[in-house]
Amino acid sequence: MGKPRVPRPPDILRKSGPHKDRSKYDRKRERASERRERARSEADAAHGVTDEEQDPEDRD
Repeated sequence: MGKPRVPRPPDILRKSGPHKDRSKYDRKRERASERRERARSEADAAHGVTDEEQDPEDRD
């Protein structure tokens, strides 16, 4: 009939390049959190709030 289905090799064997230790999803999550942080600081600056004025418990 056909060849039996061969399972894919584990991610560790398939990864190559400078970011072997981080998956695509980790990089996406990292970029998204950087974008959120930048948007938050820009919004605060637009409202005249500096980082020193913010309550540290407000930020997560």
